[in-house]
Amino acid sequence: MALFFKKVKMPLNRKYFKSQSGFTVVEMLVASIMLVVGLLATLGMLNSANHSNEITERHQVAVGIAQRALEETADLNFDQLSLTSTPLKSSDPDSPLNRVNASVFRTELESDETMVISGASAAVNPGAETVNEGGVNAQVYRFVTWVDVPTYEGCSQDCSSTQDYKRITVAVQATSPNNKGFAKYVLVSTLRIDPLLGPEGQVTQPPDPNPTESHDNFYLYDTPNDNCLSTAYQQPSSDHVTHDTLEDCSSTDGKYPDLMATTLPPNPSDPDLPPLYTYSTDLIGSYTGGLAIERNTPCTQVGLNKFQTHSWTTNPLSTDYQLSGMLSFDFWSATVGGTPGNGKICVWLYHRDIVDGAPVDVPIANGSHELSSWPGSLTNMSFTVSHDSYTVPAGHQLHFVLTVSSTSATDLHFAYDNPAYTSFIQIRTTTPITQ
Repeated sequence: MALFFKKVKMPLNRKYFKSQSGFTVVEMLVASIMLVVGLLATLGMLNSANHSNEITERHQVAVGIAQRALEETADLNFDQLSLTSTPLKSSDPDSPLNRVNASVFRTELESDETMVISGASAAVNPGAETVNEGGVNAQVYRFVTWVDVPTYEGCSQDCSSTQDYKRITVAVQATSPNNKGFAKYVLVSTLRIDPLLGPEGQVTQPPDPNPTESHDNFYLYDTPNDNCLSTAYQQPSSDHVTHDTLEDCSSTDGKYPDLMATTLPPNPSDPDLPPLYTYSTDLIGSYTGGLAIERNTPCTQVGLNKFQTHSWTTNPLSTDYQLSGMLSFDFWSATVGGTPGNGKICVWLYHRDIVDGAPVDVPIANGSHELSSWPGSLTNMSFTVSHDSYTVPAGHQLHFVLTVSSTSATDLHFAYDNPAYTSFIQIRTTTPITQ
């Protein structure tokens, strides 16, 4: 039996084929752009989060180099502890040579001491000696000075001598190719006694000076510090109007400073990482999140409103806190509107105490930073401020204030409280909070 099959021509269902046609070129381009933008954002967050670690590592390398150089120098015979030449003063405040004034050196204790220079047995080269360790370039400087101990118990001979001990001081300034943040040198020192004579009849080796200086990073947060005892950090969750930070943590009208603390913002690898929210939605202008600050009269805090100044405080410090004379402000900023132009910011750091319910601020340091072309997109910047050594008593606070000068071409905005934008104050100290 023969079988016959009829060839049937099926009509094309154009609608069906259209729905199964896959991605169009336009859709592929959009997907690719979104992927690239996402990758760039992730890399930016990782780089920013690593920035603070890089500064800390650079500081630790500098301390390690300084300690080894100090030990090597201290191993010399007492008569060899003399400089082979007179170091020349530098006008750069970030250079250890700025501490030199003719034959006098200002020590880490901020005392002026006469340098021990030359002599037949002199073996200490003041430097700078260049070293490289772990990818960090460093300049090493050495100083030897006479120490006068005018009075002490048991003085028995030549009590008028001004050459009782020799102080060995080593300064190390560490940098990296992309040096930002805390660029100041570290200082370490020790005292040495003449083993044959002893100072004024005293034969015991004196104790070493203050501990090696370290530093703390105080990160800026969007959390209102509304508790004078202890405010817990709260991760930003939405855009909001400008916080009024003109009063103190005991304010009854909500005008609290924001919080600054030594803990880092959330980890950038966290899948629930928040976006950079806008902290000043009540200010007109185009900017990429964070806080916008209006320009005001040059570097002043008088007569300003909440849009023209912003402040942060720490929780009360648990122990006495020793500031050693240098702070750095490391921050992310851009012009409002995105057009580069002249920009200038002014900062103040205070010791704050609450007395009878009112804040009492004692100035510690102030400074400014100006650029002829403040960037139009968020950029990481930093500058350092020198100040006198200062001790904040336990139970008191650090208070930081930021304003924008009227000499700026536009208002400026600042990003912080986000792992992609870790803005912080770095303080040099001998009593670090973070170990």
